[in-house]
Amino acid sequence: MTSCAIIKSREDQQLEDCVKWVNLFLKDFNETDVFYDSGFLDFSDEKSLAWDMHGTMINYEKIRSVGVCVYHDPWPFHAQQGNLRDCWLIAAMMTIPRRRKLMEWILPENEFSLKHGLFFVRLYIKNAWTVYVVDGHFPRQESKSRSEFARLTRKELWPALIEKAVAKVLGGYHMLNGGKTMTAFKCLTGDSCCWYELDKETNLNLLWRRLQQFQSSGYLMTISTPKVPDRTRFDEKNLGTGHGYSILDTGIHEGHRLVLIGSTNNRKWNGKWSELPAYNEEVTKTWNESRMKKVNRRFFWMEIDDVCEWFNGLTVCKFREGWNELRTGRCRWKDRKQERAIRIRIKERIRMTVKLIVDYGSEDTKYIGIGLINIHTINKNNIPESIVFSHSVVMTFFEKQGQEIEESDPFYLETGEYLIVFNNLFDTCVFDYELILRSPTPMNNISYEYLTFENDEASDRSFQRMITDGARPPIELRNGLFLQEYSKGNLLILIAKNHTKESINMSLIAKPDFKAIITIRMNIDNCLARDKTLMPAKYLKIRPKRLYILGVMWSFSMSLENESRLSCLYCVRTQEEKIKNDKETNKKRVIEYWKQKEELVGAKKQKTSGDSEDIEDPPRPEGSNEFSDEWLKDIEEYDGFEDSEYSEADDQPRNGNCDLIARFEEWMRDNQDKEIEEYEGYQDLVAIFKFYK
Repeated sequence: MTSCAIIKSREDQQLEDCVKWVNLFLKDFNETDVFYDSGFLDFSDEKSLAWDMHGTMINYEKIRSVGVCVYHDPWPFHAQQGNLRDCWLIAAMMTIPRRRKLMEWILPENEFSLKHGLFFVRLYIKNAWTVYVVDGHFPRQESKSRSEFARLTRKELWPALIEKAVAKVLGGYHMLNGGKTMTAFKCLTGDSCCWYELDKETNLNLLWRRLQQFQSSGYLMTISTPKVPDRTRFDEKNLGTGHGYSILDTGIHEGHRLVLIGSTNNRKWNGKWSELPAYNEEVTKTWNESRMKKVNRRFFWMEIDDVCEWFNGLTVCKFREGWNELRTGRCRWKDRKQERAIRIRIKERIRMTVKLIVDYGSEDTKYIGIGLINIHTINKNNIPESIVFSHSVVMTFFEKQGQEIEESDPFYLETGEYLIVFNNLFDTCVFDYELILRSPTPMNNISYEYLTFENDEASDRSFQRMITDGARPPIELRNGLFLQEYSKGNLLILIAKNHTKESINMSLIAKPDFKAIITIRMNIDNCLARDKTLMPAKYLKIRPKRLYILGVMWSFSMSLENESRLSCLYCVRTQEEKIKNDKETNKKRVIEYWKQKEELVGAKKQKTSGDSEDIEDPPRPEGSNEFSDEWLKDIEEYDGFEDSEYSEADDQPRNGNCDLIARFEEWMRDNQDKEIEEYEGYQDLVAIFKFYK
């Protein structure tokens, strides 16, 4: 087995290589020369920024002349938004300055930065930490001496340096206009994020417990307001719309649960508790008046119920400062010839997490998949047994974002041997992935090795064991056909089991209570109601004696309404019963219609010319569907319909119902495929279930 050893990381090696390169580059520099990064495009191609029209810069020579440092005593208020819509980045930056180790990691110190204006900024881009070189020249407002974008202070250059490095990665300052806080957090920490929806239905007690838990874990948090067409209500409270803010602290004051929120600009909430001091006297006793003003202009306390009224989303970055990592190497999903799982040996009880990094590699693909990370006990034959930990992840690959980072919650492993199995439930995509083990304690008591399995044996056994151990009891829909639900956190899996000797075709229609969801193999009811083009149902063939994943649902937003598992109302039907029911229904309707036709013809024969009103055709039978209507229309337009079906000579129908039914059955056979794929409403669904905790 491979043991965890203390070796030089590739990030440290990369930094050393950068330092060597810079020292070679600076050999021709004089003592007072200043570096200018000609590789960074300062201006946007579209001239989309007001600054593009004049392009005035603050030269580093002027900045250096007054005495500066990258950071000395960094605080959240040092990061302030300028004339860019990059609150998504600034809000995330405001959460990191009190994490000293993280600051040292992002902005590594060296002897030439302040001297020549050549700075290193380390960001997590495309699943790897990369050191970027930026200069110390910053855009300046045309009529003022202050910076155009992230504000500069004499002893704290770090906000402007990080902003410039991210702009360099994205292709210019104009590319910072609008973004996601999750993206900023991943750039700054390389860690996974989750998002919680906030509204009036949010359980305040649950939200408060989660905030306390996140804060004690050292997680980074931001919060955002919704985009609304009428901003009057928000303007009255001096809040921006569609705007990001940072969460800096929580506390209880006079029995009220309060959250300390930092604004990226000078728009500060003016409601209740907004004037309460952001920090206590112990923190601010050495601060000058300038610092106090900056804090008072931008930071405010807000009661937790007001948070849910005015903000609609909470972003949490699972940053764990000082944790150790054991990297197990990259693997490819899915080489059909073999499957790899990780066998680990724990010599001493350990608290840890599993981090998954997925890299699709292509920027032109859109793909959504559900991944499972299961940790099993293992026997002498390397067969996975009981599950000791399970974590699910949604893998979303979109254009220019072919990567995903996910990390589990912490768990404990006792002394022993275990098997870690990664499984992609819908393996229609090829990608590279890496599993990283993390722990707050040294990891020299862990060793690992890769095991190879044939024909997906490990993932199949792992999934079946997960269902056996964690799914709810199965419900029998018909004789031999069972439905089972597995639900954990924001994942719901529906499994069908066919214990009969024949294949069964099934379709699922779900009606979730969650707003932000993705589904695989499920037809969503609200989509069907909104868009008729989505109405054809998709049937899945459940083969005899097999277990099959009927559908999967994932909620992007973790619920803060209650602590129950994800659930929904859903309906299931089989193709075979639908065909049978529709045939019987259509036969009855057509026969009834034909009988009324006979009565109509008899009434027409008996009427006296000129002394009776015209007799209209009988109405369609109530509830007749489009298929019976279409068939009847076909009959009526057939040449000789009246003559072939009725003769005035003998006053008797010649062909009768037997011929009519035969033609109907022939038409049903000719149009069977069309009828199978149509969705007619809930009246033909064969089963309705709702599961509650």
